[in-house]
Amino acid sequence: MVIRNGGVNLLSQALPVSEAKARFSELVRKASSGLEVISANKHVSGNLVSLVRTDILTAALDALTFTLVETTDPDLGTITIAIEEIPVYGEALNREEAIGSLIDALADYSAVYLERIALFSHTDSARNQGLMLKILRCGDDRVSLRRALCL
Repeated sequence: MVIRNGGVNLLSQALPVSEAKARFSELVRKASSGLEVISANKHVSGNLVSLVRTDILTAALDALTFTLVETTDPDLGTITIAIEEIPVYGEALNREEAIGSLIDALADYSAVYLERIALFSHTDSARNQGLMLKILRCGDDRVSLRRALCL
């Protein structure tokens, strides 16, 4: 079992899932105190899973930021807002409508992401998975999505 506190390993190895199941209440208490408890599935190479307090995860996700690219097409009179890390964009005649279009596109993409989570978990970087987790935690709350995108 590895318990991390401030980047320091307090114990030597990841706890097997079978043992984590048996000691789940104890591990939740440790995580509740602010420690990170890491478990490993011996059947899945390289996929360690952490049990961490939700407010700590929220703070870490809040530190992740999106790169928004805003362009204007003077010939068409449209504004396009795209998220560099996620293949979505919104387009409209004014900025507020472009933001609404972006949020609609993000909701559609999120649904596909959830349907194909196994694929995305193998192809997306850990950072992009964190960004998507930040979006998914907003659900369909448009105000929360705007806040997550810093719009």
